[in-house]
Amino acid sequence: MKLFKQWFAKREASYSSLDLSVGKNATVLVVDDSKTALVTLNKMLRSLNFNCLTALSARDGIEMAKNLKPDLILMDVVMPEMNGFQATRLLRKIPETAHIPIIIISGTKMQTEEFWGEKMGANGFLPKPLDQQAFLTLAGQLLRVERKAVG
Repeated sequence: MKLFKQWFAKREASYSSLDLSVGKNATVLVVDDSKTALVTLNKMLRSLNFNCLTALSARDGIEMAKNLKPDLILMDVVMPEMNGFQATRLLRKIPETAHIPIIIISGTKMQTEEFWGEKMGANGFLPKPLDQQAFLTLAGQLLRVERKAVG
């Protein structure tokens, strides 16, 4: 029980050092074929003050991005039918979605995935499980740039 209390206190302390203003009024679309990953990321994003949308396939993610125009997209790499690289490339070709920042997320941190993500038009790469501080830092940079460009 003592170990659990120490872990919980450490977790709470790490939350207090995070800049939660980054997510205020921002909507993130998470595209991942894993229901477990979607639930986990949805919970994390909501705890960081983001609004969260989820899609279980790249095709659904593309349609949601076109219709709902999120502020940021988290795109998994490995998905059936269409992978995250292909979806990113298509999103960059659609005028309504070309400006939306995309972060590729992957369970394997391979330089080739980061390289191909960038080549297809992604704005960043983060390994799974997402580190909250790394996510907030990258999301903050991308959202500031996006808001300046649009606003």
